Amino acid sequence: MKKHLIIAALCVFTLSGVCAQEKKADQSKADLFSAKSGTLIEKEFLDVGKVKGVEVQVMVLKDLINAAKTSAVRFSAVTGSGYSAGTKLGSVDADELDGLIKSIKLIQSSLLTSTPANYTEVSFTSRGGFEAGCYYSQDKKKWSAYLKLSRFDSNSMVFMSPEELVQVLTLLEQAKAKLV
Repeated sequence: MKKHLIIAALCVFTLSGVCAQEKKADQSKADLFSAKSGTLIEKEFLDVGKVKGVEVQVMVLKDLINAAKTSAVRFSAVTGSGYSAGTKLGSVDADELDGLIKSIKLIQSSLLTSTPANYTEVSFTSRGGFEAGCYYSQDKKKWSAYLKLSRFDSNSMVFMSPEELVQVLTLLEQAKAKLV
């Protein structure tokens, strides 16, 4: 009986360790840098612009003790209504920004002009859970583009027209120039 209890306890501890590692993998490099304990972190927010209620900023993080720096592009928007309304945040690390820009360019040039035979989804997801993508609706016979600021919050989704997606791309190019 003791052996079974010990084995069960080991399984619980092992599984809790795996879950903790998975949660850590969901955090962006900027989030991990910001969460360092035992140091003094300064966060500076450089405004880039706004499109369809989504504010784009460059977030520069400085460790004032060790003089280390990192940066990320931050997205924020007030979404939802009633009790679910609130400011939603998402971020893309500096090393992920080129992938996001290429993804949006590909969506604009190839996907939005195509007509798939079936329902289709395409998305770019950052380490921190920010998502940009589009889907093709068979019923409407058109593509719909979106930004989803938070991975686990369905109220953080903002739909974009093709013209608004061009504006997002312009803001991302401007943000890229401000990264450290």
